[in-house]
Amino acid sequence: VNHCVEDTRERLGPGRLPSMHSIEKEAYVWYNREILTFERAEDYLVGEKARRGELADMKRLLQIRDRNFSATERRYVEGWLDMGFPLESVALAYDKTVVKTGGLTWKYMDSILRSWHGKGLHTPAEIEAGDGQPRANGRAAAAAQEQGPDRPRDDAARLRRLLDRTKNS
Repeated sequence: VNHCVEDTRERLGPGRLPSMHSIEKEAYVWYNREILTFERAEDYLVGEKARRGELADMKRLLQIRDRNFSATERRYVEGWLDMGFPLESVALAYDKTVVKTGGLTWKYMDSILRSWHGKGLHTPAEIEAGDGQPRANGRAAAAAQEQGPDRPRDDAARLRRLLDRTKNS
């Protein structure tokens, strides 16, 4: 019951309480997941609390303020978390999406993350090592050669700045 009260207050604001019907629905969810002991309930609630924290971090990263995720947005984000992507990897996909499309395009960002998942790339190090970047041509290739192979990639610095901005938001 306390879990239902917290969830309702988070979704609908302070002072709101769950209906008996919503408590009953949650009880059926717990029963179907075989959460029948205090130990299993505690494990479930700890996992739910961690998931809420991850979702809040994602909202900051994606610069979503003053509103909750829509049902579709939440499905995207939960899918990425279920695939095993840490926040830093989602930040890389977000950066690529914004640079390519000029804003947050959910379908485009999802395609990037699904592509990485299909290749088994989840951490920023794996992504950097395994995600083949298209070859630069013309002036871009000449500029890259002038900079030399020892020049560190700007991706890591850009990622750190993006994460710092979201933490400060």
